[in-house]
Amino acid sequence: MSKGRYDDRTLSAIVTGIADVTAYIRVVTLRSVPALSFLPGQYVRLGFEGCAPRLYSIAAMPGQDEFSVHVKKGAGAVSRHIFEHLQAGDIVDILEVGGMSVVDTANHTPLLMIAGGTGVVPHKTVIDFLLAGDNPPPITLYWGTADEQGQYLAADLQDLARRYPAFRFCPVIGTPVGTYALDHERTDDLKAARIYVAGPPPMVAATVTSLIEKGADKTKICFDHHPQLASLGLS
Repeated sequence: MSKGRYDDRTLSAIVTGIADVTAYIRVVTLRSVPALSFLPGQYVRLGFEGCAPRLYSIAAMPGQDEFSVHVKKGAGAVSRHIFEHLQAGDIVDILEVGGMSVVDTANHTPLLMIAGGTGVVPHKTVIDFLLAGDNPPPITLYWGTADEQGQYLAADLQDLARRYPAFRFCPVIGTPVGTYALDHERTDDLKAARIYVAGPPPMVAATVTSLIEKGADKTKICFDHHPQLASLGLS
């Protein structure tokens, strides 16, 4: 999927809401004019005042006036700015939209999605989009977090699993999610599925490596590029 760059005509967005969903995860809601154009599963590169731009997965359905990004608290300058200084009404630059974690809606091949931490955001956006359409493919989501608090979207995902027979949700707490998923998926199913992996680069690298070793089709594994993955020949 090609990237949509806005460097020559930078868009701006206004912060319309800030919500702490856990002690270490903050959801920032923004509105841009014109509305942001993107596909489910893509990311946006945002520039905050005085900070180097950062990539965040887009949490919204296409066509909405607002979109959100989920930010984990950390030691980096952007994270500190968002948790300590960002306020409603602040202006944020939109520099780029891109990402490979989009799906072919005409393809009914089963989807296997593996996410670590806030890597669940692009997966949930894709899941919401597919389940809202006609005849969604079978979808399985494994979501791993360090603790139960990190499963801040679990109630929504469990509700989707109850309402849609095509969707299966498997929360994983305190265990490497890639290892858990591989232990619970048959090799034949791995070979057949389209597989999407998102999360911290070390988790993505370890999971993709293990998937290939277990027989998954490398051409059907999708994840966003990162220098740490390139060093392993996975980008």
